[in-house]
Amino acid sequence: MINNKLGKKYILISLLFAAMNGKAQLVINEVSQGAQNPTVEYVELIVTGTNTCSTSTQDLRNWIIDDNNGTFAPGSGSGIAAGCIRFKNIAFWQNIKIGTLILIYDDGASSVNPLIPANDLNANDGNCRLIIPYSNTTLIEKHATQPGISNSNYPTTSTAFTSANPWTSVIGMRNGGDAFQVRNPAIYSIPAHAVSWGDNANNPIIYFSGDAQKRVFNMKNLVNNNPANQANWTNDSTLTGETPGLANNPQNSTWISSLSNNCQAFVGANLSITASSAAPYCEGETVVLSSSLLNGNSWSTGDTSQSITVSTNSTISLTNSAACLPATLSLTFDTTKADFSADTVEGFAPLTVHFTNQSLANASTFSWNFADGTALVDSTNPSHTFTDAGVYQVMLTAFTINGCFDSISLKITVNPPLDLENKLEIPNIFTPNSDGVNDKFLILSNNVENFNGLIFDRWGNKIHEWTNINEGWDGRTRSGMKVTSGVFFYLINVTFKDGTSIHPKGTITLIK
Repeated sequence: MINNKLGKKYILISLLFAAMNGKAQLVINEVSQGAQNPTVEYVELIVTGTNTCSTSTQDLRNWIIDDNNGTFAPGSGSGIAAGCIRFKNIAFWQNIKIGTLILIYDDGASSVNPLIPANDLNANDGNCRLIIPYSNTTLIEKHATQPGISNSNYPTTSTAFTSANPWTSVIGMRNGGDAFQVRNPAIYSIPAHAVSWGDNANNPIIYFSGDAQKRVFNMKNLVNNNPANQANWTNDSTLTGETPGLANNPQNSTWISSLSNNCQAFVGANLSITASSAAPYCEGETVVLSSSLLNGNSWSTGDTSQSITVSTNSTISLTNSAACLPATLSLTFDTTKADFSADTVEGFAPLTVHFTNQSLANASTFSWNFADGTALVDSTNPSHTFTDAGVYQVMLTAFTINGCFDSISLKITVNPPLDLENKLEIPNIFTPNSDGVNDKFLILSNNVENFNGLIFDRWGNKIHEWTNINEGWDGRTRSGMKVTSGVFFYLINVTFKDGTSIHPKGTITLIK
């Protein structure tokens, strides 16, 4: 059978460690009995916890700080000083940054410890440190009787604390055996963390044997960052080991800085988006976007992988469970459209063609290739003379200021040159159906000086007139409307370069 007292003790120890692991928002980092006399004492606390995107503070309202209340040794002569102190239930304590160092010291002694820094009662000054004298009544309050030798329980959070008793009467530390502990208002029945010594050997969390006169107990993170691990603590002389308001050693400093995020606002992991190539981007190009974090990604596209591809104008946002702030990147894919027309697409060599650029307005530079061995750059509306007969695919390439481009071509047919005699060849049928073949009523000529052409319908209405012989008629009225298939009448007035004039007339059949 298990001894009942031993069983209760074992259960209590288990509860203590459970409290340490699950409830410890506040732990002891250093306890000093004082270097000059037993009354020059202080306790140093660290606010612990895990920073998250939703919170990086702890609520310390109603947290209790006390010496032995009977948990570590019962009865008279075990260091039980009547009463305790408590952080007031005020807004100041509601959001204390994780990693904050809190030093509370006895300022009622005849000679205050000279190592104590100047008082610091501002939790928002950016140094993650509070230096609070015991006499301060704005932030801390004292109870005169509870707990005591006959009653180890702590007052409820609603109980008023009105004592003005000094440190030595309320939480003064006994050299031969005592403890210092902190208790969470959510579970006052067991300590969240404690350091005990001497004859206060029951239910230890951190314990040192022997007398504590002129001794200081320090958390130094010698093996890990667990304040409940005895191997992380040292028992030093107060003559050389006190560091009130400061980290106890480099490892302790690293731990505190990691808790407080170097006393900076917690933003979680650094989340950023990297593009596979630098802007500007052109339509048709694909850009790979990569997250700075391997896992936990959530893209606005719905993807959850580390990388995605983008090929259209987009504003991409990225969130990650490890990062507090999203990342955003906007991509614009530049584009343009090349287009042009020619005043004629067929004629006799030498044939001069005037080109009209109809590209989008965002195109700023143009390159022309006339397919006869000549090219032209930075000309908007050029003219070009084709000296030899042939079929030429004239190409225009339009460039934007970002270097994006588009190309288009147009076929120009140059027929062999006519001799110098006066000639005029008038077709009798054409098919303006936009198939690129015989789409215009074009008159082939030679040696023409002046030209005038008229088209009439069968009722004698003039529906088209042109003076550039190479322009022809595309089967539309003067208002731009397409005419129906049928027979139309033409009247041509031509003056040749030798002064000879002719006036042919006839019919032209339009078939669609």
